[in-house]
Amino acid sequence: MGSFYYFGHVKGNQPALGDEFYSKVLPVMFISALIWFGTCLYFGGYLWAPAYDYALLSMDKIVVYLIVYVVAWFLLLIFCFLRVNVIAAGLFFVISGITGFFMGLLLMYVSESLTLEVARSLFLTSTLLALGASAAAMSLGLALKDRIAKHYCLIFMLFGLFYTIFEVLMIVIFGYNNLIIDLLMFGYIFAVMVFDTATLPGKIQRGYWMMAAVDLFFDFVTMLIRIFILLVASSGRSRR
Repeated sequence: MGSFYYFGHVKGNQPALGDEFYSKVLPVMFISALIWFGTCLYFGGYLWAPAYDYALLSMDKIVVYLIVYVVAWFLLLIFCFLRVNVIAAGLFFVISGITGFFMGLLLMYVSESLTLEVARSLFLTSTLLALGASAAAMSLGLALKDRIAKHYCLIFMLFGLFYTIFEVLMIVIFGYNNLIIDLLMFGYIFAVMVFDTATLPGKIQRGYWMMAAVDLFFDFVTMLIRIFILLVASSGRSRR
């Protein structure tokens, strides 16, 4: 029954977020953000020379890393839904580090065409823009927390599925530098973050506080990556 109430609202006149948000959700998000950001800077060579020889990174290794990454996320979601929050938190920190590694890999890939200095600048700009967009989305979500119902989850899932198919087709036809693709996906991620924030109080009250932390962290990182890709594409077009 717990998962049925996952997207429910808070019971009675409860505070907007509750004490567990500040004592559990925020600390977990803060630690995971430090791990993610630190590994991203380390493997991306943001502050010093690249810490990893990417010439040694074959496609086979990338595939293995991705498989481990997907399995880790799958296990994390299972622990979150079962409300085994302590184990989920530990696994979440590991996943945050792996996510930082992949983001560092993306930085180094971009630096090959735009130089490392430009990639660093775009990453910093993307981080600041993502923080601002996340703050706006969370504020809007809290303001609409009594108006967003559970059935909106199905709408987001269906839209996300169809849009993913649409995005793949657009990329095949127009390539990765299509502005419409990135703007539409950014709008979708923003809407998902509004929804996740609006349902945040209900999740926390029913014991899904780790799922609440995972949702917000995943939304933020996805938004940052989308903004980064958008800025990289715009920078690439301006250099032509």
